[in-house]
Amino acid sequence: EQLKTQLLNLYQLAQDRLEAAQELETKAASYQQAMASAPSEIRHLRGLLAQTIAKAPSEAELKPAAAPIPELEQRLATEEARLSALKKQIADQDQQLHEQQNRPVKAREELTAAQQDLHGIEQDLKRSPSAQVSPLLAEAQRIAWQAQRQARMSEINMLEQELLSYDTRIELLNVQRELAARELPQVEAGVKALRDAITEQQKAEAAQ
Repeated sequence: EQLKTQLLNLYQLAQDRLEAAQELETKAASYQQAMASAPSEIRHLRGLLAQTIAKAPSEAELKPAAAPIPELEQRLATEEARLSALKKQIADQDQQLHEQQNRPVKAREELTAAQQDLHGIEQDLKRSPSAQVSPLLAEAQRIAWQAQRQARMSEINMLEQELLSYDTRIELLNVQRELAARELPQVEAGVKALRDAITEQQKAEAAQ
């Protein structure tokens, strides 16, 4: 019964490690995809940024066309939601940029640790099992170590891809943040114009 429990634990451990390896491979693939797609996205966003700067609407252009108050209030609700989302986006981007500042140093430390651990696992796999250990237990231990080796190899690959893609991902994040920051005052001005228009129309209706 004790042997059965040990075998089940080892096979469960092996499965958990293989699932972790798959998750790490998926993450590594996302870093590779970022490296491939980010340059064109950065160019596109820089184009939008140039347009945003060059075509900033004037106060007269922001003033909404005459419309019933319910319609203006509906438009105001939409723009206020847009403004709120934009502010949250900028806050999230600032947080991401802050968190990423020291990430290369930490990733290199994690990479070194994973490489050292992998070396230790390789040494364990080369050792012959003790004659006192059940062959079934020895085989289960070997499978668990192989799964751990796969997990460490996947982690090393993921960390290498993270470091390779770091500069490109940070550049993309900075451009996204800059574009959102440029849009923010324009959306704020649009919200103010709608509020002012509603107030003016309410006063005009009240005076009639």
